[in-house]
Amino acid sequence: MGLKEDFDAIKVARQTYTQEQDRLFKDGARFYSDHVHERMQAELIAPVHAVIERAITNADAEIAAQERLLVILGGDPILRLDESDRSRAASLSPWVKEEAQHLPLRELAQRVAAATESGDKARQFLWLRAAQERLDADRGKPNADEQGVSALGKSLYDLQVSFDPHQTKERDAAKARIQACRASKWDAYAERDEISGGRNSKAGLMTVYEKTVAGII
Repeated sequence: MGLKEDFDAIKVARQTYTQEQDRLFKDGARFYSDHVHERMQAELIAPVHAVIERAITNADAEIAAQERLLVILGGDPILRLDESDRSRAASLSPWVKEEAQHLPLRELAQRVAAATESGDKARQFLWLRAAQERLDADRGKPNADEQGVSALGKSLYDLQVSFDPHQTKERDAAKARIQACRASKWDAYAERDEISGGRNSKAGLMTVYEKTVAGII
């Protein structure tokens, strides 16, 4: 069962619960004794909780599967170079590393963009690896050039697309799927909390899952 099916199943179970729960009251007061009311209430909630728990379990399984896929897709990019490109990369590596370590971030972003335009797989591989290491090292520093970090991040993404367009598309899809699964889990937890008398009501609001699917977040 997919995310949408799980999400729809929760909505149906919730609607059924609400309809059946209304029968436990008359003129705003409990129709049955407290003991019978609590037993019937528990019986009504149990199927809803089961649907919610199944949705959470399915989301966790899908997140794990997509994370495993990301590990596979994140394998060493040097494996996608032929022997000639590997030889050229080995000879150019010291120079690229030196440049990547010392250039200002915005200038480094321009070098990365030039590698993208060149179509040279050996150069692209080297700049992709060295510039990513620099970005990881500089990101989050108190005195980091935020505009430079942003520019380099964009240039690196463009370079990744050029170097390996198929895997970039697969990685983006896997990350989007993980985001949607996590959003679905959040909604399931909130639904469970609300139906159990918690405070996290979502009445009148788009759920996180709906926003994710709609591309709002």
